[in-house]
Amino acid sequence: MKKRITQKQKKFVDEYLTNGSNGVQAALVAYETKNYKTASKLACTNLSNPKITDMIEKALSKNNINADTIAEKLSDGLNAKRIMYDGKTGSFVMTDFADFNIQHKFLSLVIDIVGLKAPEKREVKMQGVLGIEQVESIRARVFGN
Repeated sequence: MKKRITQKQKKFVDEYLTNGSNGVQAALVAYETKNYKTASKLACTNLSNPKITDMIEKALSKNNINADTIAEKLSDGLNAKRIMYDGKTGSFVMTDFADFNIQHKFLSLVIDIVGLKAPEKREVKMQGVLGIEQVESIRARVFGN
């Protein structure tokens, strides 16, 4: 007997397709959980399930979306040019000047997709007195000196 896709798995696929392919966000919504770790595990499990990945691939190919078209659109955004109004002709024209606002947005999107975000800074509070050797040891571990 073949195992069928559950309603929550279908909802996961729908959320995944509409939120920009974020599995954790899709799991948070589909499985009605607020626990990030649980959602992360559910997303990993779902995205490892061949039936679910087939549903995702079919939906994307139905809309003519594949890795090449996504890469092309991202490339367009990373190379966006400024559009300006030409008062003489009464039309908008693309210039040779970079549109840094658009490029920055697409760069942020690419960083999110690839997973290159820097870890969040954390503040560490210490109490007590450290000797010079301890400070040097910490400095060496942190800065690799």
